[in-house]
Amino acid sequence: MTALVVLLFAVPTVKLLKCQILKKLFSLGFIFIAPPFIFMIVEALTRNYFWGLPGTMKITFINVIFYYVLAFFVLALTTRTDVAIIVTALIPSILGIANNLSIQARDMPIYPWDVLSAKTAMSVVGNYEMSFSPDFKFCIFSLVAIIVFAIQLNMRFKFKKLWIGIFPAVASFMMLFGYVSYINNIFSSEETAIKHGFYPSMFDAKYLYNYNGTPVTFIYTLGLLDIDPPKGYDSDNIRDLYDQYQNAAKDDYEKKADNVKPNIIVIMNEAFSDLSILGDIPTNKDYMPFINSLIKEERVKHGYTLVSVKGGNTPNSEYEFLTGGSMAFFPAETIPFQQYIDGHTYSVVSQLNMLGYRTVGMHNFYRSGWKRDEVYDMLGFDEKYFLEDMKPVNDDDLIRCFLSDRSMYNRIIDLYENNSEDEPLFLFGVTMQNHGGYTNDLNGTFVPEIKTQYEQKFYSTDILDNYLSLIYETDKAYEELINYFSKVDEPTVIVMFGDHQPSDIVTQPIYANNAVTDQKTLKGRTERYKTPYIIWSNYDLNSEAEAPSDVSLNYLGGIVMDMAGMPLTPFQMWQKDLLKEHPSVNAFSYTDASGTLHSASGIQNVPMLNTLSQIQYNLLFDRKHTVKEFFLPVTP
Repeated sequence: MTALVVLLFAVPTVKLLKCQILKKLFSLGFIFIAPPFIFMIVEALTRNYFWGLPGTMKITFINVIFYYVLAFFVLALTTRTDVAIIVTALIPSILGIANNLSIQARDMPIYPWDVLSAKTAMSVVGNYEMSFSPDFKFCIFSLVAIIVFAIQLNMRFKFKKLWIGIFPAVASFMMLFGYVSYINNIFSSEETAIKHGFYPSMFDAKYLYNYNGTPVTFIYTLGLLDIDPPKGYDSDNIRDLYDQYQNAAKDDYEKKADNVKPNIIVIMNEAFSDLSILGDIPTNKDYMPFINSLIKEERVKHGYTLVSVKGGNTPNSEYEFLTGGSMAFFPAETIPFQQYIDGHTYSVVSQLNMLGYRTVGMHNFYRSGWKRDEVYDMLGFDEKYFLEDMKPVNDDDLIRCFLSDRSMYNRIIDLYENNSEDEPLFLFGVTMQNHGGYTNDLNGTFVPEIKTQYEQKFYSTDILDNYLSLIYETDKAYEELINYFSKVDEPTVIVMFGDHQPSDIVTQPIYANNAVTDQKTLKGRTERYKTPYIIWSNYDLNSEAEAPSDVSLNYLGGIVMDMAGMPLTPFQMWQKDLLKEHPSVNAFSYTDASGTLHSASGIQNVPMLNTLSQIQYNLLFDRKHTVKEFFLPVTP
């Protein structure tokens, strides 16, 4: 900052003296001085501090080198110092600003693949209240100052012959290529990254950026866009599994052939969770009175499902439930809906299509969000409905700016009442009512009814109160839905689960007032990825099917099919064996048969989980050799 102040006075002085030699010296000097300042600005935009990275000086140095490499690359291409500095300052700073806003909105920094979801992000960003700290404003001021100085101190290199300029261009390109290759080599394996002093885990994205620096982290994650075949992958392995489990699936089909085919309604409820698993939450009244009474009934199956996302990235939970795959085998924060599903993909939807169901996908938001409009077709839904098809009739259909749960449930009832008796209904609905942020009331009508009552508030509880009040509204709407279907004659199963917990800003008061200190341990972090699931029916479900009290989301689709008496696929029969060995697996952890929790870092070395990754690869990436019979019921 001192150097910038000196330049503030030096630039006009040089201008007044009209000394070309001084101007050239200042121009060359500034292109050497600017990169470290740009580094500090970008890091401060993301994390609000100006000194080196918390890792080693080596990591700080490697990050600073990036800005020099980028500056000289642009300089070699344009021969202009002002353009080189402006590009070097603007592009990384835009990423820094995006990180700042993304962390505020979804508690997660930006990854390369987030560019694909920019449209979805912009459609909901208006519901978040953004704040800009003095540090943020100072960074923007410093960025503008650097750009102004660069313009004032512009200098252009001229080559007498064009071919002479090719050498610095090629050399700078080789420098940039070498830098990227060096980063990719460092992160070629977890062991190599640790050996070089870097943090390799994708578990905590904020810490990954914080420790390794913005340019290094972005380049590292850019290399994760390609999915390599799992260790030992061969499509014949999946064929062997099919041969091994087809008879079991065939027997299951014959045993269930005469079973009633119930209507199956699955509700993936936006941000629905019971945060009391994190710590005590004293409130003025129960925020889930109906659900807490319902789960006491013997017929109702319930528990917690372990998901792979927190605070956002809802379609990853859709992917796990519908396909039985796991986010454990994708790069962190990727979105299979956007990046990997590009053709027909077998799922519980195609399973039920084969069994004669009318299949409907529904979401209370725009059809373009997360590419659902295309993906729902690829998953096999006969029909799909989005916000464009479900415009609110009146203000009662809205809670804040989103369609309410009650609004969706009324539309579900309409679809059921107009459904053919000869064609059972499968409906998968994704709600929107409880979407973050929880600081704004955009239509001015939402009045929180739930108030937390901690004796001493270490954090403001207004946001927590708003969130719990939305859960209270979910509980009331869910009660109305269950009451309706409890009176119908057709056998019906209703499943509801949460796609993820809300972001950290909601849970801070719970941790603080309960003096919880294990948030950064594997067990403590895993608690933030649990949401409730409830399986209700108006008839007796398959008594031989089991519904574990704790299970990861990739199993839940198969469990629901089994409990509803549906013939299972060979893949789902294999999943039942996998469940015994590993009751849960998500993007960050897995459990063994004894219930011991493990980090997912070495998951490819666990035999049955490696097999799951091979199955997933066969389904999504080796489409020429996809063993389709493995994912469909085996008829006699």
